Amino acid sequence: MKKALSLFPARWSGRRRFAAAAAVLAVFLFFYPFRRDIALPGEVRSAVQSRLIAREGCFVAAHPGEAGRSFRRGERVFVLDAPLLRFAREKIEYMLVHDRLLFEQQRSSRATIGDSLLTGRRIASDLFAASELDRKIASGVQTAECDGIFIPAVGRVSRGFLVKTGTVLGTFCSGPKMVRAYATDQDVRFLHPGQRVRLLLRDRIGGVPGKIGAVHPIPAFLRDSPALQCFGGEIPVDVDAETPEDLHSLHPVYAVDVIPDRELDCQYGRFVRAEAVHRAMLASRIGSLVVSALRREFL
Repeated sequence: MKKALSLFPARWSGRRRFAAAAAVLAVFLFFYPFRRDIALPGEVRSAVQSRLIAREGCFVAAHPGEAGRSFRRGERVFVLDAPLLRFAREKIEYMLVHDRLLFEQQRSSRATIGDSLLTGRRIASDLFAASELDRKIASGVQTAECDGIFIPAVGRVSRGFLVKTGTVLGTFCSGPKMVRAYATDQDVRFLHPGQRVRLLLRDRIGGVPGKIGAVHPIPAFLRDSPALQCFGGEIPVDVDAETPEDLHSLHPVYAVDVIPDRELDCQYGRFVRAEAVHRAMLASRIGSLVVSALRREFL
């Protein structure tokens, strides 16, 4: 006790000693790096992912089923039939037969040989349109782009099911498991590669340690993710009354790749919470707020 009281001169009164102690404590709290855990909702995914997308509006002729299956690269996954494209291709074939006969007839007479140039150009245009339709029809056979597990994105698919243009049919997952977490614009500035995190699953006791592998600098609206509230996650969802099927996050989020220290013993697509450890002084926090206010005021 004598040692502690010797920090202040003996002639100081009790008030002055209290004020000095409070000042020392305030300076300590002002510059002490306090710890704060940043909660980042996310999902378990594979290191390598590729989506299977329907390029044209069509009907399902063959599908892999609702459960996830393993596929080899180049193996057939979906067969999509587009009747309108087939009808358009047949129409062009009839037009080609007509134009070729007309072309031969026009070239056989001096009076119409000049018209054959226009007919020849029309034939070339028909051939190009036919090649494009053949390419679109062939794209209906969707094959695996890599070795891995295919997770369907559309449930209850059966033969004859109508698929719109741009519909995500599913995702191929390969490689080790990782976590794709999502940060707000307020939290992303405190995250950096190599930062330690802890991964928490709802049905597991304890957590799995890991580190941040990458922080994506461009924000985007999140869609079709288990991290959204409508799918059991924690990120608020915005729903448009005109297009209720278009579900996306209320605000843009930044993707954060987290690499676990050991393999996660759970399935792909599980919701997971990543807690990143951040230490910061109260002084730096207040300083950043002052600088931000000055920028808004004078810039």
